[in-house]
Amino acid sequence: MFAKIGDNNLTEGKISRQLFLFAIPLLLGNMLQQLYFITDSIIVGQCLGSTALAAVGAAASITVLMVNFFSGMANGAGIILAQYVGAGDTNRLGQTIRAASIFTIVFGIICSVLGVLFTPVFLRLMDTPSDVFIQADNYLTYCFAGMLPMLIYNMGAASLQAMGDSKTPLYFLSVACIVNVILDLTFIQVLGMDVEGTAIATCIAQIVAAFLVCIAIKKKITIDHKKENTEKGRINTSQQEGKEKERLFEIFKRIVILGLPIGMQSVVINFSNIVVQSHINSLGSDVMAAWSAFCRLDGFIILPFMSFSLAVMTFTGQNFGAKKPERIFGGLKSGLIMSCGFTVAVGILIVIFAEPCFEIFTKSDDVISYACNMVYYMVPFYFMLAAARIYIGVISGAGNSITPMLINILFMCVFRVIFLPMSVHLWGSNLMVVYYTYWISWILSLLSIIAYYYAKMKNQIMSLSN
Repeated sequence: MFAKIGDNNLTEGKISRQLFLFAIPLLLGNMLQQLYFITDSIIVGQCLGSTALAAVGAAASITVLMVNFFSGMANGAGIILAQYVGAGDTNRLGQTIRAASIFTIVFGIICSVLGVLFTPVFLRLMDTPSDVFIQADNYLTYCFAGMLPMLIYNMGAASLQAMGDSKTPLYFLSVACIVNVILDLTFIQVLGMDVEGTAIATCIAQIVAAFLVCIAIKKKITIDHKKENTEKGRINTSQQEGKEKERLFEIFKRIVILGLPIGMQSVVINFSNIVVQSHINSLGSDVMAAWSAFCRLDGFIILPFMSFSLAVMTFTGQNFGAKKPERIFGGLKSGLIMSCGFTVAVGILIVIFAEPCFEIFTKSDDVISYACNMVYYMVPFYFMLAAARIYIGVISGAGNSITPMLINILFMCVFRVIFLPMSVHLWGSNLMVVYYTYWISWILSLLSIIAYYYAKMKNQIMSLSN
């Protein structure tokens, strides 16, 4: 039984205000998560040099792949939870939390073991240069070893957010971020550790966040088996346990069916980014360092639309469970306005202050020049990503995560993997072919997801009122 289903019921009240208030803590929380990576990059770049910064950037693209996949799975569980919140089904809320917990532990252990064993293989597949290979190997090994607490936090945060609480994860991340900064400085500057110091600091900070989120989930959900048995009368314990396991297995399957496509969206996009990273690696360590710094800054630029997309997905999930299609359509409209507006505003600031931002990461003029070039050519087009993510949030929140996955696989992965080598063959190896590849893939993806929404998904949502 749930002591409190949600701190914010998204099925009632003014839509724009609810979305905004729910999304802001998500946005701030995502900013704090990016501070983990920003802090690492600043300290590594300033204290250990551009080679170490390039090593961390090359290794981070692999860990981000793993974490983003799991975050997609966590969001799948969050959609199920949000729908149960909207429907008022407290029993299945608790069962979903237990199934998600089991999945997190099993996946985290497997991910850590395989990651540690195959770290050198991953780096070789990315054509990591020899001058950064050893540092990248050390950093990535420690990251994989400490992967489980990071996954526990992500699943716990997704669960709390699905129940309407987007503030508690923000508080925990604030604590973890402070811990991360202190340990980064201690390990690198005081103890004189190399890149593995920043990886260890991040792992310890994530342990703190995971511990806190577990306590919060435990307080949210109170299950008193003795009271439950008293209310139901005497029953056969083995039969009850068997039914419980059967229900958990069914919910576990639903988490996988809904969460796997969402996770795969992140995987295919990040897989294509690994292909791009291989091309970046061929352009030299300065370009590698610039791309690493750009990706850190890019993490902040995409925060508005990622946060509003998650808010819209939760909003849609709750109202889908409550069978309120008119609120879902209102959430789509409000989400588009706020997401695109925030993304454009942040993008303008980044373009204006690009050079001072990159001076924080490195002292190399060449690296700063390359990084600024990346901002000028990429950031002005991010509004297309913002719009696409809102439509994906609505479609996924309504329980269809497969179609967005297929569209992203086609345009964000297959297209990039084919188009980039062709462009290199035709126009040579340079940064412009990377820009062209991203631009075209964004346009095709946005047009396809909008077409699908209006051709099919909108009618399915309208049928809820029947």
